[in-house]
Amino acid sequence: MNAGVLCFVREEKKFVVLCLVLSALVGVLKLYVQPSLEKVSASAQVLQDGTEEQGDSSAEPETHDDLRVLQQRLKEDPRAAGLLAAAGTVFTVIFSLGLFVLGSWVFSSRLRQSWQQEGESSDGTQWKILMLVKAAVYFVCASLAVNLLLALFQLTLPERLSENSALLVQTTVVDVLCLVFILSLVREAGGRARDIGLRIRPQNLFKEAAVGVTAYLAIFPVFMGVLLALAAAAQFFSYQPPAHPLVDIFIEEEQKNPGLILYSVILATTVAPVLEEVFFRGFCYKIFKARLGQRAGMFLSAMLFGLVHGNPFAFLPIFILGLGLAYVYEKRGSMTAPVTLHLVHNSVFILFFFLVQKAAGKGGP
Repeated sequence: MNAGVLCFVREEKKFVVLCLVLSALVGVLKLYVQPSLEKVSASAQVLQDGTEEQGDSSAEPETHDDLRVLQQRLKEDPRAAGLLAAAGTVFTVIFSLGLFVLGSWVFSSRLRQSWQQEGESSDGTQWKILMLVKAAVYFVCASLAVNLLLALFQLTLPERLSENSALLVQTTVVDVLCLVFILSLVREAGGRARDIGLRIRPQNLFKEAAVGVTAYLAIFPVFMGVLLALAAAAQFFSYQPPAHPLVDIFIEEEQKNPGLILYSVILATTVAPVLEEVFFRGFCYKIFKARLGQRAGMFLSAMLFGLVHGNPFAFLPIFILGLGLAYVYEKRGSMTAPVTLHLVHNSVFILFFFLVQKAAGKGGP
């Protein structure tokens, strides 16, 4: 392992030096420019499923107060009760369909076989663990560079960007750069874009999307069952789980900048699913699979998926989601199905959030 690290340092000196220089510069500029430098690794956290804030175990009284306020509002406002009923109906329908699909998948080999792609696609990429190390270095460099440029840019503005605006700008730019980095690493290893699932077969587009939606229905009951069990445990121990960063943005920008909320939703339901699937399934899973086998590849890529989101409370359900995404990608060999699954997942939870927010009288789009 040490020899591999030393070999990497020798071969990639410019990137190691670049990281050190950028770290020093950002450290200096952080003393003078605060807004965009608070969350260096925000890209991995804003996408769907992570957090930065720690839980607050003293929040139980406030939670009970909120519940009482909600109950009173539901009694007084039929529209709020209708919205909450709509959220409950959506959840019940998805959960019920999910149980049916999950049961069919478990007991019907025909359904499992229908998910299997016809024929095997060739993969010319020479997958190596070192590629993952390089990707991590590229990501750090991109994050630091974007933070640095954003800080310098803000020095020229009459009014600095809000922390949330800076975070979303950084996220978008770093996401695009990371996709370019991954493609360049694959090409350096003798591969093509299709080796990480970036291929679209127009004639099969509907089928791929249908597999993604069907797979999500099968995963949903398991995901929610684990999540609800964790929520019950948190309630029992009077623990307040940390909020999703997108939730913070939705609440903070509700009145100040509705356009930022819209952009956050677009980012979470389009850019995030594509980038995360390319990285975790098309790239990480393929590396782990090539070196350690299919099952280990699914397990490790799902574990990395959960860890990167940075939320210990939600690690297990995110890990389960990662396993499902890796399974679907393995069966289909294309990004279309897992991206569809991921997109639907993010969209469903954002929809739930806004329905509950509206019912509680706390605004939202």
